[in-house]
Amino acid sequence: LRARIVDQEVVILVSTFPKGNNETRFASLLHELEEEIWWVILGLVVVLTSTLFATRQALSPLRSLSDQAHQIGPSAAGRRLDVAQVPAEIAPLIGDVNKAFDRLEQGYQAQRDFSANVAHEIRTPIAVLRSSIDRITDPELKTMLTQDVDQLGRIFAQLIDLSRADAALKTSFEPVDLHSVAVQVATDLAQSALRSGRSLSVTGAKKVLVEGNAGLLTIALSNVVRNALQYTPEASEVEIEVLANPAGWRVLDRGAGVPDNLKTALFERFNRGTLANSNSTGSGIGLAIVKSVAQSHNATSIIQDREGG
Repeated sequence: LRARIVDQEVVILVSTFPKGNNETRFASLLHELEEEIWWVILGLVVVLTSTLFATRQALSPLRSLSDQAHQIGPSAAGRRLDVAQVPAEIAPLIGDVNKAFDRLEQGYQAQRDFSANVAHEIRTPIAVLRSSIDRITDPELKTMLTQDVDQLGRIFAQLIDLSRADAALKTSFEPVDLHSVAVQVATDLAQSALRSGRSLSVTGAKKVLVEGNAGLLTIALSNVVRNALQYTPEASEVEIEVLANPAGWRVLDRGAGVPDNLKTALFERFNRGTLANSNSTGSGIGLAIVKSVAQSHNATSIIQDREGG
C-alpha cells in the first residue's frame, strides 16, 4: 500500500501467511534441522579427515620400523631399528628392542662360532683317521673301519646341513629352476647309482621356477634320492619327476614301502623307524633335513605308496 500522509510518502508492505498449524511448524523445524545436520556432517568429515591424516603421519615411522625389523635375521643380524624418526614416547621401547636384538646377535654369533669351530675340529681328526685306516693291512678290518668313518663324516655333514636349513631366511631367496636342480642331483649321484646296479632318470616339466635357496633345495633332493637308491631293489630305476602345478618333485622308487605309522615319523630327527629288509646304517637326519628345507620354503614333504609297489 502506498499513501501520502502529512506530506510524507509512506509505503507499507503487507504479506500474508497461512494460519499456523502443526504441519507448518514441523516443516519449519525440519528445515532448521536439515541446515544443522549438514553443518554437523561437514564438521564430522573435517574431523575424520584430519584424524586419518594425523594417524597416518603418526604411524609412518612405525611402518618404517616394521620394514626394518623384517630385514633382521641370521644373514643380517647386525641391523637395528632406527629411532631417529620415531615419536619420543616410543623411542625408549625401540631402544629396548634394539638391546634385545643385541643379545640375540651375541647368542647367534656364539652359536655360529661354535659350529665353525666344531666343523674345523672334527674334519681334521676324521681326515687323520681315514689316513690311519688306509695303512691297515687287514682288508676286512680296513673295510669295516672305512665304512664307520664314512658314516661319521656323513652324519657330521648332515648336521651342518640341518643347521643351515633351520636358519634359512626368505630374504635370501632367488629364482630357482627345479628341473635344473633335479638334473644336477641326478648327475652327481648317477655314478654311485650305477655302481650299485641301479639307474636314475629325470622326467616331468622342463622348466619350473620357484623362489628359494638353490643350495638347500639341492641338499634336500639329494637326501631323498640317496634314500630311494638305498632302498630300491637292484636293476630298478629311481625317477625324479619335476612337477609344475604345484611346483615340486616326486622321487619314485620300487622299495619295500613304508608302514603308515612311519610315514610321518620318519621326518623327525634321529627317527629311522624299522623298515622291512633294511640294512641301513643311516643316522635318521636325512629326512629331517628334507622336512626343514621344505618348511623354510612353505612346502611340504610326504611319503606315499606308489602304484605298482
